[in-house]
Amino acid sequence: MLLLILSGLVASGQQTICGVPSADVSGKKEWFYQHQTVARSWNPDRRWIQTNAFGRGIGHALELDATWFNLESRLINQSIGSIGFKWSPRRNGEDSKIPLRFVAGEMLQFRGVGPKAGN
Repeated sequence: MLLLILSGLVASGQQTICGVPSADVSGKKEWFYQHQTVARSWNPDRRWIQTNAFGRGIGHALELDATWFNLESRLINQSIGSIGFKWSPRRNGEDSKIPLRFVAGEMLQFRGVGPKAGN
């Protein structure tokens, strides 16, 4: 993360706040990446679990997403992946100080073992 900050690349703010998705979507041809780590450094059951989300804006207030949940080296077959989209068109004028948006989306989930799919 520090390397990204020092590289001078332009970055946008976080799109998920407290696990509740916001109405923001990436602009056309813009990428979004979010990493979350859950670590337990003491025994028993020492572990490091991560979730990685990637998004790509394709225009018309639409974003395509891919997410991998619960990636853990010792339980890689327990991880869950998803592909999906988020669509958030603005419902009032572009010059309005407070935007009013409609938000819709879907995530199709899959995993290596257990139930094979869901949404």
